[in-house]
Amino acid sequence: MTRTTSCIAQAFCLLAVLSQTVNAQTLKIENLALELAYDSGTGQFSVTSRAAQEPFVTHGRFSGQKGTAQVVTVDHKTLGAGRAIEIRYPGGARDEILLLGELPFVFLRATLSNGKSEPVVLNKVHTASVRLDLGQPAEKLKVVGTGGLAAPQKKPGSYMWMAVAEPESRRGVVAGWLTTDRGSGVVLADVEE
Repeated sequence: MTRTTSCIAQAFCLLAVLSQTVNAQTLKIENLALELAYDSGTGQFSVTSRAAQEPFVTHGRFSGQKGTAQVVTVDHKTLGAGRAIEIRYPGGARDEILLLGELPFVFLRATLSNGKSEPVVLNKVHTASVRLDLGQPAEKLKVVGTGGLAAPQKKPGSYMWMAVAEPESRRGVVAGWLTTDRGSGVVLADVEE
């Protein structure tokens, strides 16, 4: 084998290893409506509309740090079977991003864990944050929630649910709790420059 052939072979092997490393860091699940991607290197997730082929949730992030992610099969007692990207953290807590059946919704589920013998009281739990990209500047968007209709620049908050949309196209996102069996909370909006 000549030196040039050896260098090409080594470069090909290096590219193959790099390709496997990159692919191993991004987990994906999809249904007919949505595609979810989770980058285990950055700990961020995105949601893409399969019809529009455009991501509308970018830089999604859970509150946990240094988790191990995997794709799992799930079966929700009310909403049916599907797949999830599950992120497990040291100490037993976990976060999940679920796609159930062919529903055009993304479900986020957090499971807390107390590894101590004493009870822990939590008054505030930050579950997730997402950056929305609805293809329009923030000035053209409207936010509606329990506090009424507002511009996102006013940083409105809402108890239990919030919708953010561009009124002309009606393209938007609704976020909220499906039930108060395990908790409730506040959804907040902000504008990043």
